[in-house]
Amino acid sequence: MTVAMQPRKLNLSIASAAMLPMVRKEPSMSLAAIAEAGLRGGADGILLHLTDERWLVREDDFEQVRRVCSEMDRSFQLRLWSAGPLITTALKFRPDVVCLTAESKIGSPQSYGLSFRGNLGQIKSACQRLKDIGARCYVSIDAGLEAVENALKSDVDGIEFDTSDLCDAIRGGNLKLVDERFTHLSSMARYASRHGLGVQAGHGLDFEAQRLLARVPQIRGINMGRYLIGGALMHGLTAMVAEAKGIMLHAGSGLDGLDARRQACLYRANYRGFREMDIIMSSFAQAVVPALVDPDLFMFEHILEMPDHDLYERIRSTNEPEQGLHIELLTNLRDHYKQSRWLCQ
Repeated sequence: MTVAMQPRKLNLSIASAAMLPMVRKEPSMSLAAIAEAGLRGGADGILLHLTDERWLVREDDFEQVRRVCSEMDRSFQLRLWSAGPLITTALKFRPDVVCLTAESKIGSPQSYGLSFRGNLGQIKSACQRLKDIGARCYVSIDAGLEAVENALKSDVDGIEFDTSDLCDAIRGGNLKLVDERFTHLSSMARYASRHGLGVQAGHGLDFEAQRLLARVPQIRGINMGRYLIGGALMHGLTAMVAEAKGIMLHAGSGLDGLDARRQACLYRANYRGFREMDIIMSSFAQAVVPALVDPDLFMFEHILEMPDHDLYERIRSTNEPEQGLHIELLTNLRDHYKQSRWLCQ
């Protein structure tokens, strides 16, 4: 059973805002006010973390944020560890969606993927209690087949893939790892959707990672928080959320569609910094770009961002490609250079 495609949703996690020192000391900086600013920017839902750290997010914060979401006809969501006492507390706030996670503290550096080992019965019980009040239940998991299969057994409505590792690879410029992790996550998203699970992605996302993931048709929800809250200190929360919402609306279409991105790559490959690179990159691009899709198209876009002289030396080098580069793509570039370098003479 494949899930009918719903409009892409952007959910704003405001848990990190709770750690800002002035929140709640000034009414204009309450969590409810922050939630309202995010919703004005276009967020489809607000995500709050329910933990044992009640001094960070208090009971009245949950009530006020829920009221704001209700008044603006948006989704009120909770993220919580699947421990029994917290489920009982969550029921009191009547959320629209609950995501069960391994995280038990706000700002915890640990993996968010929930382990089903020894917890399946507890997770199924928690989901049933949430469904009894009309809430949809998701679980945050690592992008592995075993985790998806366990999610199917636990009767949840959907899953949230922990994207921390993929985001680390993107920020670190490790294109080989990006290729591996994105390809695997996309495959798991297709599998989960085909078996009836709603699919979301979250943790560690910035705009670049969000844009890449939002192009995956089966990923219908993106959960973002720290990057947007951090950017809000510089640019304002409404503006940051509006930009993230724009990515959700336009990912994979218009100027972000495959044809437009391919045309942009062809243009950029034609106009490099010097003649040799114009010849190498334009002829290579004309041969391969028309058939590229993600993640290979994403990799080629990144290669085009490299400084010309740096890329030229890597293409001409006979050394093993260094870790972090997309080795297959660079190898193909080197082979193309060997076959066409007479054009550069």
